[in-house]
Amino acid sequence: MIDLGRLLERADRMDEAEPWLRRAAETGHPTAVVLLAGALLTRDRAEEAEPWLERSARAGDVTAMGLLGRLLARTRRAAQAEPWLRKAAEAGDTTAMYELGLALEATRQAPEAVRWFRRAAEAGHPRAAATLGVVLYEDDRADEAEPFLRRAAEAGDAGAMSNLGTLLHKAGRMREAEQWYRRAVDAGFDRAQYDLAVLLQNTGRADEAVRWYRRAAETGHPLAAGALAVRLCEEGRLREAEPWLRRAAGAGDVTSMVNLGFLLFHSGRKAEAEQWYRRAAAEGDMTAAKLLGGRLFKEPQARPRRRRGFRKPRLTRSDSRPGVAREYQVPCSPGAVTPADPRCSWEPWGGGR
Repeated sequence: MIDLGRLLERADRMDEAEPWLRRAAETGHPTAVVLLAGALLTRDRAEEAEPWLERSARAGDVTAMGLLGRLLARTRRAAQAEPWLRKAAEAGDTTAMYELGLALEATRQAPEAVRWFRRAAEAGHPRAAATLGVVLYEDDRADEAEPFLRRAAEAGDAGAMSNLGTLLHKAGRMREAEQWYRRAVDAGFDRAQYDLAVLLQNTGRADEAVRWYRRAAETGHPLAAGALAVRLCEEGRLREAEPWLRRAAGAGDVTSMVNLGFLLFHSGRKAEAEQWYRRAAAEGDMTAAKLLGGRLFKEPQARPRRRRGFRKPRLTRSDSRPGVAREYQVPCSPGAVTPADPRCSWEPWGGGR
């Protein structure tokens, strides 16, 4: 029964596989339970999967303990997840070690979370290495973070590639940072496009930077949209710049709020300009506050004494907490999730943090 169910499951014939896996699971076969639960989870039937996993976990199956813990954690029940993840982690399940770290972090037990991330990373779990690198980097321990981020990046984690680029960029190692940003982009990590553009602009390659700002802006990156708009404004392409400024300002970029106000004011749309200046001032922008408190919006015919021009965007890397690396992991089949296979970190129902 289980062999037939596994064969059908691997052939992606889940409707046919499920009854065979269910029959095998009803006999108490632990692998069948895990496979059935995985089939249910991938079809968004978590409520059905949970009792099967709990039954097998209570019978002592380590893989079921880990998967049950992950299901509970993914459904915002971190406190209930912790004991199951802990049992699986202590039995050597490296994915459970990593997930236990996430559950502990969610319940503000950071020091113990870091210990589990480290154990999983040292056992070869790439996502744990990426996450540990993030935690260490955020704790201003860049030298200690680098080897873990590098390990995850070299294992193919696109977020870790980008985060390693950020670490190297900050350290002034521009050539290597650029290589990792480009690898992250090639691996499909769109947020690295903006950081690559910043690096290119900071190293005197403005034209290439603009192309990457545009690509990043088209994926929805607000800082990239703001930077692209400023370049278009400098070239006199105000009509083309305005929608990019609106996109960036609407996403909360304060510099773009001020720049949009400036564009609107000088194109005769004073009332709307005032609205954007007020939004920027409410976010603490002193330039917008001074403009609102001066003559421009108090005297109908007032004009600025001199055209100040558009404010240049701050050329900083993304504010993105490097934790974006946590969204990535190695895909594999449910049947491969075993304590003996630390390379595999299966998200059974397409979840992710």
